[in-house]
Amino acid sequence: MKTTGQRRQPIAARLPTGYHFEYETWLDPFSVKETRSITRAQAAKVSTLMLSVAGADGAEIASAQACFGKCRCHGFPYPDLPLVVSSIEVAAPYRHRGIATVMYCEIEAVMRHKLHPAIDQRAAGEGLWNQPNRPFGIADTTRRHRL
Repeated sequence: MKTTGQRRQPIAARLPTGYHFEYETWLDPFSVKETRSITRAQAAKVSTLMLSVAGADGAEIASAQACFGKCRCHGFPYPDLPLVVSSIEVAAPYRHRGIATVMYCEIEAVMRHKLHPAIDQRAAGEGLWNQPNRPFGIADTTRRHRL
C-alpha cells in the first residue's frame, strides 16, 4: 500500500533489470520509410514516437508507436488531437509482466499528454485499458479515437 508522501518509482526503474528504452521517430516526416534514433528529450518534440524496450544484449523485446490522431505522416505536432498508441507488440516470452503498461506510462511522460484509447483494439489492448487502477490514460475510456 502506498503511504502519504512516498515517491513513485521512476518509469525506467520499473523495467526488468538490464532493460532500457530506445526512442525513434521518422527521418523525414513526409516519407515514413526510415527512422532515426533520438534522445528522450527530443522525443517530447515529435508528433510520432516509436518506443522500444531492449534487453542488456540489445535485443528488442517490445515496441510501440504513438502519435497525435492522424498526424502519423505529417511530422507536425497536433496537441489538440488525442495521443493514441497505434501499435504495440511485446514478444511472447515477456507478456503479462507489465512491460506494455510501463511503455504506455513512458509514452505519456515523454510526450506530456494523456493517452486516449483507440477504437480498434484487440482483446489484449482492451485488457490493458480495463485493468483496475491503470496508471496511464484518460479516465473516461468510452471516448475512443479512430487512427
